[in-house]
Amino acid sequence: MSVSELLPTIQSLRRSEKEQLYHFLAEELSRKDDTRTGPSLFVPPPQDHCPYTPDELAQIFQDETGGVPLSEIWRKLGRM
Repeated sequence: MSVSELLPTIQSLRRSEKEQLYHFLAEELSRKDDTRTGPSLFVPPPQDHCPYTPDELAQIFQDETGGVPLSEIWRKLGRM
């Protein structure tokens, strides 16, 4: 059944029934989000010349040790 076929039925619902439908859809969507197969990978644009692969970036984003100061990154890149 398409959305265009459902809309007249949804519009004819009472407000309380629309709210129930909304809550049901929200729960369904959140359940499907929980089943994702891992985080989406961030892929920087080519003009950034990022030295890391998307997998390495994903690992870095998961790291909770506090990261590296920006000054250290610039030093490694030879900019300071």
